[in-house]
Amino acid sequence: MGRWGMGSSVTIPPVIDGTILISGTEVEGLLWGPDVLNPYEILKQRRPDALIGNVVVVFNGTFDVPLLAAYSRAGAAYGLLQQHKIAEAMAQAQSAVKLAPDSAEVHAALAQVFIVANRKTEGQQELATAIRLARATHPDFQSELIRYLEHPSQ
Repeated sequence: MGRWGMGSSVTIPPVIDGTILISGTEVEGLLWGPDVLNPYEILKQRRPDALIGNVVVVFNGTFDVPLLAAYSRAGAAYGLLQQHKIAEAMAQAQSAVKLAPDSAEVHAALAQVFIVANRKTEGQQELATAIRLARATHPDFQSELIRYLEHPSQ
């Protein structure tokens, strides 16, 4: 679950100050989804500072990227779960939700951590929140996530 490098130990800050080099595909959000689902949406609003090989887009400046930061923390939480570091995974997942409270995927990550931590009630609450958010924001694009959340064993 998640498209943000599940298990990654790298966390991205919510504000990036400097140079960003990124694939044009990522900026367009083809894998992420439209507008509020795309953690790179802010970059779509800007003209690139350079283009390398018609593939890599270069941006310079200061960028607020809370959804990208949240996804990186959710990915770190999954990685920490795999290492059986429940407390650290919980901290990362809770931080992710604070950064992106309207993200279904981020709430789904926190739900998973709660369930693994044997905090079933909180896990079910987060799962319900994730489903509600996915149904409310581009449900057509999030249909796979909705199916997974509603029927995780299938």
